[in-house]
Parts: sequence; structure tokens; C-alpha cells
Amino acid sequence: YTAGEENHYELKDYSRGKGIITYSWEFIEDPFMGIYLLNVPIVDINNGWTKFEYHDDYNHDALLDAHWGIEMTYDYFKSVHNRLSYDGNDSKVVNNVHYFNIFVGNNAYWDPMTEEIYYIYCPHNSSTCKSLNLPIILDPTYEDFTSLDIVSHEFGHGINGDLAGFTYDPEPGALDEGFSDIWNVGVNNYVNKVLGMQKNIWLVGDETVPGGGMRSVSNPKSNYSN
Repeated sequence: YTAGEENHYELKDYSRGKGIITYSWEFIEDPFMGIYLLNVPIVDINNGWTKFEYHDDYNHDALLDAHWGIEMTYDYFKSVHNRLSYDGNDSKVVNNVHYFNIFVGNNAYWDPMTEEIYYIYCPHNSSTCKSLNLPIILDPTYEDFTSLDIVSHEFGHGINGDLAGFTYDPEPGALDEGFSDIWNVGVNNYVNKVLGMQKNIWLVGDETVPGGGMRSVSNPKSNYSN
């Protein structure tokens, strides 16, 4: 966590490669420009980042999850596969949390053009989301898509794109998703062993989606899948 010029700290980790940087996309209300989105860092005065401190109406604690998730994913690929970042060149990884797309519900994705990760979510407690009536579009029962399994899955798309260059036609797209789920299992298993955690390595989204998750990696045809 890097000290800024104004004696504060931001979610910028330069101890891993060329950096892991996490931004929050905030609704800015301007009397001339109206409401627009801007990616901004969240700051901490004493470098004591806690979920309690940042669990507010805008779910800023989700940035901590995404940042930590990429750190653990980076460590896994470096320690287990001797691979530096998603491209093998130790490139910077950027998280864009609370990104907004009116046509897409709660989700996360790797953008091959920007080579950054976007987490789409508008916290249903925020005044702007309420004013725009967004909970109709974005399910308010979901948590942010920033849990370790989802973060590592999206990072995995960066790996897949660099190594295989999958297009998102049906069969290559299915392979892309499948390999990303495999990376997710590896990262969760790594964290369980190294940190003594108890992540369910086989369910994707079990910490995010009500009802136990989005799909089961060990049993793709089970009722978890949707």
C-alpha cells in the first residue's frame, strides 16, 4: 500500500511486479456535467485497511477484497507456475470496482483491450443507485463480485488470452471459461494451504450469490449452475 503525496495511502501494491492497483468507480454529481463515473482511489490515513472501516453504503470494502484477491492470485502463479503476472512480463494489474453498465447486471470481466478487470455493481444502498432505480437491473441480494474465486477466474482470462488468444465463439469461449475455473480452483487451494483458510474450492460465487453459488466446478451439471 503506497503512501501518496498528500500523506495518505492508496490501494497500490508495488511489491508485486509492476503493481496491483485498485480503483473505485464513483458517481460524481456536477451541476454542469450532471452525473458521471470517475475511477478514483480510496485513501487511508494510517494504512490500517479493515472491512469494518470500509463497509459503508457504497460497499468500499469490496475494493479490499479485489485487491487482496489479485495479490493472492499473483502469488499463486509466481510460486506454483513461476509465471509473473498475467502475461509473464510482470505487467501491472488494475482492478476497477463498482464499474457500471446499465445493460449488464452484477458481473465481473477481464477486458482484453484495456487488460484490466472490471467488477460491475452498483451498491443498492447508494443514493445514486436509488435515484436511478438501478436495483431493478442489478440484483440487490447479490454481493459485489470481488470474492477470491471470481477475482482469480477473471485474472485467469488474462492468462488464457496471453497464452492461447481464445476468441469468444462457442467452443473457444467454453475452453476459456473452463480454464479460468481451473485457475480459480488452484488459487483457492493455494490460499487454503498457505494461509490455513477454508475456501470451498469447487463452488464459484458461493460467497457472492445467494443459494450457494453460480456453478460447481466438480459437478458442472449440478443445481448450482445457472
